[in-house]
Amino acid sequence: MPETPAAPAARTAGSDLVADPFPRLDWSAGARHESVEALVAFAVKSGDDTAQWYFRRRQTKRFWGFTLRTLAMVSIAAAGVLPIVSEMGRSSPWLAVPPGVASILLVVSGVLVLLDRFAGYTSGWIRYIETGQAITARLETFRFDDQLLRLAWSEGEPDAAQAEAHIKLCRAFVGDVQALVKAETEQWAHEFRDALAQIDQATQKEPTELEAGGVLVKVAEGPTLARGWTVRVDGGPPLAARGEAKALTGLRPGMHKLTVDEVVDGAAGARGRSAETVVSVTAAAIETVTLRLGG
Repeated sequence: MPETPAAPAARTAGSDLVADPFPRLDWSAGARHESVEALVAFAVKSGDDTAQWYFRRRQTKRFWGFTLRTLAMVSIAAAGVLPIVSEMGRSSPWLAVPPGVASILLVVSGVLVLLDRFAGYTSGWIRYIETGQAITARLETFRFDDQLLRLAWSEGEPDAAQAEAHIKLCRAFVGDVQALVKAETEQWAHEFRDALAQIDQATQKEPTELEAGGVLVKVAEGPTLARGWTVRVDGGPPLAARGEAKALTGLRPGMHKLTVDEVVDGAAGARGRSAETVVSVTAAAIETVTLRLGG
């Protein structure tokens, strides 16, 4: 029987899984035993190298996943404590916390979690453990099946049919390992696409209550205005108000133009006093502005 041609199998090189040279085998009578041994050794090495690759690589995944998630939890906890510290700072100036720091910490925690998902550290750590363990289990089963087939050998030498059974066993085992690697890779690709979609959504979403800010608009003449007054944000629709103040919430952080108009009686188009100002809105903070109406 002629020797088999070279064919690839999985092995590790640096940080990647690459092809391992297929052994050159001779299936003629008297040479089958050595060929079976070489083929089994090839399959075992292929599976063991692949499993060890996953076990080694999971260490880095575990370190960065644990680090990023821990930092995110610390940031969230700090953001929850800061409002209390800031309240205490009213009586103890040395405890004063600049406004907006809690919001910054919440944003940082979100970025840390998103970075972990994008790089696949925590999820990769879990995938690598599961895949490495699955390959190891297949490897142990393969070793037992190999020994079962050897029981039928006569005087330690397989015949053609028995050698063929070993070839099929090795091919099935190597195929199982490759299927596990493919399934893990497909799962990584799915998670990576989901992470990209989350990043795209994060850049387009409207601000949440924690990310938005607000303005408390006070009008000095407000209590004396019989029909009240209105306020517009960036030229938007007028919002009715009476009395001294009107709270505007859910504003995106940044600069906003406020326009206050007195509501007057009379013919259509009649205009009362008005005032304008530009205010800087900070996330998770309420700014206060006081306006005086002019003619």
